[in-house]
Order: sequence, then C-alpha cells, then structure tokens
Amino acid sequence: EYDEPELRTVRQQAAAITTGMISVAVGLACAENFMYVFFLGGSRGNSGAIWQELMILLFRSVFPVHALAAAMQSINMIKKFVEEPQNHIGVGRIILPAVLLHGTFDAILLSITTYIETKYDEFYANG
Repeated sequence: EYDEPELRTVRQQAAAITTGMISVAVGLACAENFMYVFFLGGSRGNSGAIWQELMILLFRSVFPVHALAAAMQSINMIKKFVEEPQNHIGVGRIILPAVLLHGTFDAILLSITTYIETKYDEFYANG
C-alpha cells in the first residue's frame, strides 16, 4: 500500500497535538466546573454554601489542572507518535504523570473543602 508523504513538519504536528489536547481539556474543565457549581452544589439559597461553591469554583478556575495535565500528556504523545514512532512508550507513561497531578490537586481541594466545612460547622455550633 502506498504511504503518502507527510506535508506538515514535525513542529506543526506537535503543535497540532498539543493544541488539540489542551483545547479538549479546557472544554472538559469548563463543563466540570459548571457541573460542580450548578448541579452538585445544592446551596438552595444558603449564603454559606454559596460562598463555599464560589470558593470551589475559584480554586478550580485559578489552577488550570486539566490544561496542565493535557500538556504533560501531549509531550509523551508527541514522543510516541511524531518524533520517535518506533519508540515503545506505553499508555501508562503517557497518562501516569497527569493522573498523579490531577489526583494531588483533587486531594488538596478535598482537604481545603473539608477544613472549611469543619471550621464553618464549629463556628455555628459554638454560636
């Protein structure tokens, strides 16, 4: 079978992979943040809960963890498919750094949220 010559340079291919992966990640982050604030918040007019939802949204928006994870994944994707096609980079090496980054970020957010909830409950329990 005839292979057509690649018309794009390695740099163009790498930029396309990185741009595509980061674009999808930013869209996912936007949808996820929307879901956290509007569907999973459950504030129902409680001003303390609204404040907590806004803090969660702020933390999730200020730190672009999805875009960073996609950029990290794109580095090894480019190594595997563009720069060194015969290289045997596995799926684990592509996604593991991003999984560790995202997991650490989620653990930190969970800890902060738990701390805020505990202090909020203690404040209102003590009057």
